[in-house]
Amino acid sequence: GKIAEICRDLLAPKKRHRRLWISQPPYLYDELAPRLRLGKQHSAYVKIAEGCNRNCTFCAIPLMRGKQRSRPVESIVAEARQLAAEGVKEINLISQDTINYGVDLGLRQGLVQLLRELVKVETLRWIRPFYLYPQQVTDDLLDLYAGEEKITKYIDMPLQHINDRMLKRMHRLGDRAAIESLVDRIRTRIPMVSFRTAFIVGFPGETDAAYDELRDYVERAEFDRVAVFLYSDEEGTGAVGLDDKVERDVMDERRNEILSVQESISAAKGRAKVGSILEVLVDGRSEETEHVLEGRHEGLAPEIDGVVYIDEGPSDTTPQRPARRNVSSPTPGEFCKVEITDAAAFDLVGRIVTAPV
Repeated sequence: GKIAEICRDLLAPKKRHRRLWISQPPYLYDELAPRLRLGKQHSAYVKIAEGCNRNCTFCAIPLMRGKQRSRPVESIVAEARQLAAEGVKEINLISQDTINYGVDLGLRQGLVQLLRELVKVETLRWIRPFYLYPQQVTDDLLDLYAGEEKITKYIDMPLQHINDRMLKRMHRLGDRAAIESLVDRIRTRIPMVSFRTAFIVGFPGETDAAYDELRDYVERAEFDRVAVFLYSDEEGTGAVGLDDKVERDVMDERRNEILSVQESISAAKGRAKVGSILEVLVDGRSEETEHVLEGRHEGLAPEIDGVVYIDEGPSDTTPQRPARRNVSSPTPGEFCKVEITDAAAFDLVGRIVTAPV
């Protein structure tokens, strides 16, 4: 049977470097796999790869998912066309390392090649890549972001830390200077970009000085959205054996402080949008109240960022002229122009100024 076949292959001359699958190859779904989509029917997630080739000491994904395995471009495009035919307007591209897409397939700038094909899918309006590693970000990729209307002006790039010693302990490529240069380059080449990032606090060896450097950087960099995670030991990872572990109460305090700093930044950015007119994708009736709609502009990703609360009434509402429901009220999946009238820390409020499309 199979064992005898493997033995013959191993003993065969001139086949010493042949790769043999002792077990089944890891599963990687394609566009033909049955799929049950939950949630909003006009927005969908598309996995473009599985696994990761990085060696970050805090992360167990390579141990659980294995090396990166990218789906072929044609498979992803076929799935996108199928989703678009079902009414999807926004696709969110996900993997553990999206910037590295296609390396295992021998593609040069694989993400650029993929995006160039996806923008050809006619009825898609927004294409949103997630989880860009802060390395190998080429000018071709940034120019594509800047020049293609369908690619949202939204960067999701976990930086993890800014202190050089912490980055080295985490086995992250690059240093503070490289990160700052990249962030500046992105903002220069993609006007009006929304930038979301994530950091880890409490990584082993994070001194007060290293943390202060991170907090000060967050305050100065003024990202649009910041997630902060507490370090925790993951079995089998390189960080488990590191010394100088940080106490949980210290981690909590550091996380809360950075989130407080970011809340002030996000609130100021929201207030700056008051009076502007933004294109908004309508998601449906608000979960807070059925009297308003919820939607998102391209700088707000589904589920993790804020929303735009949309008042359908006319702007000149008075006691003598109560607000009335717009006869052409937009439905989920439609786009409309919204004038921003108010802002909170993470959400916006606005009114419709053009008919939905």
